[in-house]
Amino acid sequence: MTFKGKNMKIADGVTLHIIKTDQFKTNHLTFRFSSQLNKKNMASRFLVSKMIEIASSNYPNATKMREKLADLYGATLSTSVWTKGLIHIVDIDITFLPGRYLMAKDSVLEEVIQFLSQLLFQPLITLEQYELKTFELVKQNAIRQLEFDLEDSFYYSELALDSLFFEKEELQLPYTGSKEMLGKENAYTAYQEFKRMLSSDNIDIFLLGSFDDSKAADLIGQFPLKGRQNNLSFFYQQTPSNITNEKIEEKETNQSLLQVGYSFSSPKTLLENSSLLLFNSMLGAFSHSKLFTEVRQKEGLVYSIGSELDSFLGALYIFAAIDSRKRNTVLALINRQLNMIKLGRFSTAFLKQTKEFLISQRKIVLDNPKMLMEQSYNTMLPLTYQDLSMFVDSINNVRKEDILEIANNVKMKSVYFMRGGSS
Repeated sequence: MTFKGKNMKIADGVTLHIIKTDQFKTNHLTFRFSSQLNKKNMASRFLVSKMIEIASSNYPNATKMREKLADLYGATLSTSVWTKGLIHIVDIDITFLPGRYLMAKDSVLEEVIQFLSQLLFQPLITLEQYELKTFELVKQNAIRQLEFDLEDSFYYSELALDSLFFEKEELQLPYTGSKEMLGKENAYTAYQEFKRMLSSDNIDIFLLGSFDDSKAADLIGQFPLKGRQNNLSFFYQQTPSNITNEKIEEKETNQSLLQVGYSFSSPKTLLENSSLLLFNSMLGAFSHSKLFTEVRQKEGLVYSIGSELDSFLGALYIFAAIDSRKRNTVLALINRQLNMIKLGRFSTAFLKQTKEFLISQRKIVLDNPKMLMEQSYNTMLPLTYQDLSMFVDSINNVRKEDILEIANNVKMKSVYFMRGGSS
């Protein structure tokens, strides 16, 4: 595996990330909008992403779009919307074959970048709004998609926990905005948001694979993007509280779901961040972790269990699928395992094994092109690992005392229980 990367400033707030690698059989081009999370435009940004994916003035319907992608030697186009801490992100992703596999070696890169330019700067509009019929179809599909997602018990329970956990309203909502928020958007408001995104969002353009980087830089440098000034704030810190918010709901599901949220102060150093990663890995992120081995395997009280960490939001989540009658017992066992780590009741061998698991996982995810792009994006953030060797060194430098200090900063904030009708 060989790859090298460099970042190029196109304009203020507009960065081209070039990642040269022969590791993959396809090239990847991602155009990313990043903006501060705001309730007012979450729904419109999601609808914009769907409009970009389905149509432009050159390719006004799904059929024309598919034909164009076929002409680009089977390229694929997708969009995604997600959050990273307090940042709302819209990605446009195009995957295409490197020129070395094609007869038209010199033109494929240029054609793909031109196609992206058309999606961005020649949208399907009538006057100052999206074409009405297409937009209404996209909007209704988006609402149905959200309704379908909310039927998933696990996703619903995650949102329910967020509503109990976070004070900030934006963090309680789906990344799409709510059904009501989507319903209020129209062809005009969504297109105006798209124009604002092009002129005001931070923009990162990632090009990964095997290609002529100087030619790519020249082509993308021709995009009509002006400078913008944003101080993006990724980290969120809630006001400390000793109150635990709890809620129980009855649902017709096969299993009951227990979701527990713990808060902690955001890490201030790379060592603290590494200690947090190890703490979560020891608690519930791997198959050898305490929650899995003690609560699931040894006690046999859960169908599934694990933990997830969000350093940006100061949140640790523990989830468990259980028999409804075992709620209190499982919750007590979860807190027991957390307290055992806080008291340092784990072996040096267990800590060493966890470090090895975490480093191995890091190596595996770097075999994913999106993760390589994310590593390049993260270079602008504090407390991030610039490369694999830096990550390995930081993890290996964590001592038992560092984990105890971090663990004792973790406090229960909220408990959500979905009591299944048949469990």
